[in-house]
Amino acid sequence: MEMQKYAIIALFLLASHVLAADALDTVRVSAADGTLQEVYTVQKDTKIRQGHFVSYHPNGKLGVESNYLDGKLDGLYKSYYVNGQLWQEVEYAVGKEHGVSKTYYENGKLRNQDTFVMGIPEGISKEWDSTGTLRSEMTYVKGYVNGVARMFDANGMISEDMEFVNGIREGIYHKYNKGIVVHTAKFRRNRCVENCNF
Repeated sequence: MEMQKYAIIALFLLASHVLAADALDTVRVSAADGTLQEVYTVQKDTKIRQGHFVSYHPNGKLGVESNYLDGKLDGLYKSYYVNGQLWQEVEYAVGKEHGVSKTYYENGKLRNQDTFVMGIPEGISKEWDSTGTLRSEMTYVKGYVNGVARMFDANGMISEDMEFVNGIREGIYHKYNKGIVVHTAKFRRNRCVENCNF
């Protein structure tokens, strides 16, 4: 009896997969010289993208791979440099950035890392230079920079920091030299109001 139950479930899943595949058309796009440029699926008899999408650079290396749900990006989107090195990784939900987004330098080192909630920046945003040194760090709340934003020099030492409230400079600004504060200023409503000679 138990075996029959599993057999029925397996047949149902197989039939569902076949029906889903039958509901899609595969599109192949080639250049004039016959080089494959894109392969993707659309909902049957429509132009609405559904499922896996891949594109290729003229040299044949993978350019983009992503997924679509009802014509909108959904899931992990990856794009690549022409040499095959990963350039971007972006998580999508119903066409909007949702989750972690990363970009990379051509040497493979991480360049940016951000987090989004339905297309809106949320959480810590970081940027590195091509050597892997952290150059900036700030926090987003509902799309606006909030709290202390920090900038770092080529040696990774703090060079500046500034307080933000809803994307506006509000509070104390510090400038550093080799990690030591050399200037302090004050901002109100995005304008410097004290010690503005820097």
